[in-house]
Amino acid sequence: MAQLIPPAKVAARQAIMRAAAIALALALPTTAYARNDCASIDALLAPDNSKLRHLSVGFDRAGLLELRHRGKADLIAGASDCELSLPRTYFEIGCSWDFDTGEAASREKIEELRLEMARCMPVLLVDTVRESAVDRLIIEHDYGATIETTESEDVDVSLQLFQYTRDNSPSHFKVHLTFSR
Repeated sequence: MAQLIPPAKVAARQAIMRAAAIALALALPTTAYARNDCASIDALLAPDNSKLRHLSVGFDRAGLLELRHRGKADLIAGASDCELSLPRTYFEIGCSWDFDTGEAASREKIEELRLEMARCMPVLLVDTVRESAVDRLIIEHDYGATIETTESEDVDVSLQLFQYTRDNSPSHFKVHLTFSR
């Protein structure tokens, strides 16, 4: 004979399950939100250049650069510099964020980008280099990933934090994000 569970326990279990479902729903973005928020990354990671036509670079209200997909900015916004190269069979886009006054702000930005990109990319960016120095340039973090596409080309993604030092002047920090195929 089946044992009946007291109604109070059933209600308590249902409340726990509802709370867990709500927590999970809040922790994970909805498909529409994630797709919209990652639209430019999706276009950059596409197996061919056909989705790149929906991308553009524009200025935000503060005069900083943002990468737009179909006119709407998403993940790559507030950059101080963006470079674009798009011959017929190759593309590369690189955007940078400059931080004249603070190491903390640059570290926040690289961590923010790394976490946001983890939601949008099929693989995680891996920290490949720490504390390597070349003359007056120090590369503090160098995250990278290679995404294999259905075509014979791979997309390389690089996210780096640079520290530039000069004689008798404070350090300058730069976060740089590059996509290339």
